[in-house]
Amino acid sequence: MIRCPTCGEQLAADARFCGVCGPKLADPNIGRVVGKRYVLRELIGSGSLGYVYRADQLGLARKLAIKLLPADPDRDPKTVTRFRREGSVLVNLRSPHTVTTYEFDTEPDGTLYIAMELSPGRSLAELFRAEGALDWRRVLHILHGLCDSLTEAHQLGVIHRDLRPTNILVEMRPTHRDYVKVTDFGLAKVIAES
Repeated sequence: MIRCPTCGEQLAADARFCGVCGPKLADPNIGRVVGKRYVLRELIGSGSLGYVYRADQLGLARKLAIKLLPADPDRDPKTVTRFRREGSVLVNLRSPHTVTTYEFDTEPDGTLYIAMELSPGRSLAELFRAEGALDWRRVLHILHGLCDSLTEAHQLGVIHRDLRPTNILVEMRPTHRDYVKVTDFGLAKVIAES
C-alpha cells in the first residue's frame, strides 16, 4: 500500500493516480537500483506477473529490461510461484531466438526480479496491424526463428503455454530482417521427466 502525497489517502501499491483527489502519482520504482547494478528508468509494461522497466546496468552502460514483482504480503502465493517458475525457466534458455535472461534474484525486501535483454523489436501483433497480411516468405522466416526458440524449450521440457503474436518480437537488424525473439514464459510449464 502507498499513500497519496497530496491528501494522504491509502492506495493500492500499483495505483497510478489518486482516486480521491485526482493527481497522477509518480512511480516509486523509477530511479530504484535493483540487484545493486540495475537502475530502473521507465515503466514499459505491466501484467499479472508484475511490471517491466527499461533499465541501465551500472558500469556497463547496457540497456536491459527488468521484470519486477514487488514484495506484497497480500499477494496471492500462486503469483509468486509463477514468477519464480518463469525466472528459473528463463535462465536456462539460450536460443538466439529467445529473449536472453541475464539473472533472476530476490531483493532484501522480498521483491523478485528478472534481468533480461531489452529487444528493440515490435510484437508480431503490431507488425500485423501496421502491415496487414505478410508475404509467405516472411512468414516462413518468422516461423523458423519461432521454431528454433520453441525447440530448445521443448528439449528442456518447457512448454510456453502463452504463445501469441504479442509475445513474439520481430527485430529489424541490418543483416537479418524479421529476426524473431520469443518472450513471456510466465505461464510456462516444466514437464517432469518420466
